[in-house]
Amino acid sequence: MDEFEQFLKKQPLREVPPAWRTEILPPAARPEAVQPAWWHEWLWPSPAAWAGLAYVWVVILALNVAARPSAAERQLAERSPAPSPDMALALAQQQRDLAQLLGSPVESPVETKRRYPPGPQSESRRGTGEA
Repeated sequence: MDEFEQFLKKQPLREVPPAWRTEILPPAARPEAVQPAWWHEWLWPSPAAWAGLAYVWVVILALNVAARPSAAERQLAERSPAPSPDMALALAQQQRDLAQLLGSPVESPVETKRRYPPGPQSESRRGTGEA
Protein backbone atom coordinates (compact mmCIF):
# COMPACT_ATOMS: atom_id res chain seq x y z
CA MET A 1 0.00 0.00 0.00
CA ASP A 2 2.90 2.37 0.67
CA GLU A 3 4.13 2.11 -2.92
CA PHE A 4 0.74 3.06 -4.29
CA GLU A 5 0.47 6.01 -1.92
CA GLN A 6 3.92 7.20 -2.92
CA PHE A 7 2.91 6.93 -6.58
CA LEU A 8 -0.21 9.01 -5.95
CA LYS A 9 1.76 11.70 -4.13
CA LYS A 10 3.98 12.13 -7.20
CA GLN A 11 1.00 12.63 -9.51
CA PRO A 12 0.18 16.29 -10.30
CA LEU A 13 -3.31 17.51 -9.39
CA ARG A 14 -5.42 18.67 -12.31
CA GLU A 15 -8.00 21.41 -12.11
CA VAL A 16 -11.66 20.48 -12.37
CA PRO A 17 -13.17 21.88 -15.58
CA PRO A 18 -15.48 24.86 -14.87
CA ALA A 19 -18.43 23.19 -16.66
CA TRP A 20 -18.16 20.29 -14.25
CA ARG A 21 -18.12 22.62 -11.25
CA THR A 22 -21.41 24.26 -12.24
CA GLU A 23 -22.98 20.87 -12.90
CA ILE A 24 -21.77 19.01 -9.81
CA LEU A 25 -21.48 21.53 -6.97
CA PRO A 26 -25.00 23.12 -6.79
CA PRO A 27 -26.84 19.79 -6.31
CA ALA A 28 -24.24 18.67 -3.79
CA ALA A 29 -24.78 21.85 -1.77
CA ARG A 30 -28.43 20.88 -1.11
CA PRO A 31 -28.60 17.88 1.26
CA GLU A 32 -32.18 16.96 0.26
CA ALA A 33 -31.10 16.60 -3.35
CA VAL A 34 -28.60 13.94 -2.39
CA GLN A 35 -30.88 11.96 -0.12
CA PRO A 36 -34.63 12.57 0.16
CA ALA A 37 -36.27 12.67 3.56
CA TRP A 38 -37.15 9.28 5.05
CA TRP A 39 -40.87 10.01 4.96
CA HIS A 40 -40.68 10.89 1.27
CA GLU A 41 -39.08 7.54 0.44
CA TRP A 42 -41.64 5.72 2.59
CA LEU A 43 -44.66 7.42 1.00
CA TRP A 44 -43.41 7.59 -2.56
CA PRO A 45 -44.60 4.19 -3.91
CA SER A 46 -48.25 5.32 -3.82
CA PRO A 47 -48.82 8.87 -2.59
CA ALA A 48 -52.44 8.90 -3.75
CA ALA A 49 -53.23 5.84 -1.63
CA TRP A 50 -51.63 7.42 1.44
CA ALA A 51 -53.52 10.67 0.83
CA GLY A 52 -56.77 8.72 0.55
CA LEU A 53 -56.03 6.86 3.77
CA ALA A 54 -55.30 10.16 5.55
CA TYR A 55 -58.60 11.56 4.24
CA VAL A 56 -60.51 8.54 5.57
CA TRP A 57 -58.92 8.94 9.00
CA VAL A 58 -59.84 12.63 9.10
CA VAL A 59 -63.45 11.75 8.24
CA ILE A 60 -63.54 9.05 10.95
CA LEU A 61 -62.12 11.49 13.50
CA ALA A 62 -64.67 14.15 12.52
CA LEU A 63 -67.56 11.69 12.83
CA ASN A 64 -66.25 10.53 16.20
CA VAL A 65 -66.11 14.08 17.52
CA ALA A 66 -69.57 14.86 16.09
CA ALA A 67 -71.10 11.74 17.71
CA ARG A 68 -70.03 12.66 21.24
CA PRO A 69 -72.95 13.55 23.47
CA SER A 70 -73.25 17.16 24.56
CA ALA A 71 -73.08 18.21 28.21
CA ALA A 72 -76.87 18.53 28.34
CA GLU A 73 -77.32 15.00 26.97
CA ARG A 74 -74.87 13.61 29.52
CA GLN A 75 -76.70 15.34 32.39
CA LEU A 76 -80.02 14.03 31.14
CA ALA A 77 -78.63 10.49 31.01
CA GLU A 78 -77.28 10.79 34.55
CA ARG A 79 -80.63 12.01 35.87
CA SER A 80 -82.71 9.29 34.23
CA PRO A 81 -83.99 6.76 36.78
CA ALA A 82 -82.96 3.12 36.82
CA PRO A 83 -85.44 0.70 35.23
CA SER A 84 -88.12 -0.65 37.55
CA PRO A 85 -88.04 -4.32 38.60
CA ASP A 86 -91.01 -5.00 36.31
CA MET A 87 -89.14 -3.51 33.38
CA ALA A 88 -86.05 -5.58 34.22
CA LEU A 89 -88.17 -8.76 34.26
CA ALA A 90 -89.78 -7.82 30.93
CA LEU A 91 -86.36 -7.27 29.37
CA ALA A 92 -85.14 -10.60 30.75
CA GLN A 93 -88.18 -12.33 29.24
CA GLN A 94 -87.49 -10.70 25.88
CA GLN A 95 -83.88 -11.92 26.04
CA ARG A 96 -85.04 -15.48 26.77
CA ASP A 97 -87.53 -15.36 23.90
CA LEU A 98 -84.90 -14.04 21.51
CA ALA A 99 -82.41 -16.69 22.62
CA GLN A 100 -85.05 -19.37 22.10
CA LEU A 101 -85.86 -18.09 18.60
CA LEU A 102 -82.19 -17.97 17.65
CA GLY A 103 -81.49 -21.36 19.19
CA SER A 104 -78.89 -19.91 21.52
CA PRO A 105 -78.49 -21.24 25.06
CA VAL A 106 -77.61 -17.76 26.38
CA GLU A 107 -79.28 -16.85 29.66
CA SER A 108 -80.05 -13.35 30.82
CA PRO A 109 -77.74 -11.76 33.41
CA VAL A 110 -80.68 -11.36 35.81
CA GLU A 111 -81.34 -15.12 35.86
CA THR A 112 -77.66 -15.93 36.20
CA LYS A 113 -77.37 -13.72 39.27
CA ARG A 114 -80.39 -15.30 40.92
CA ARG A 115 -79.52 -18.94 40.23
CA TYR A 116 -75.77 -18.96 40.82
CA PRO A 117 -74.61 -16.71 43.64
CA PRO A 118 -70.83 -16.44 43.63
CA GLY A 119 -69.05 -18.20 46.46
CA PRO A 120 -65.73 -17.27 48.00
CA GLN A 121 -63.00 -18.00 45.49
CA SER A 122 -60.47 -19.14 48.06
CA GLU A 123 -62.80 -21.89 49.33
CA SER A 124 -63.62 -23.14 45.84
CA ARG A 125 -59.94 -23.51 45.03
CA ARG A 126 -59.23 -25.39 48.27
CA GLY A 127 -62.11 -27.72 47.65
CA THR A 128 -60.82 -28.72 44.20
CA GLY A 129 -57.23 -29.18 45.32
CA GLU A 130 -55.87 -26.35 43.19
CA ALA A 131 -53.39 -23.93 44.65
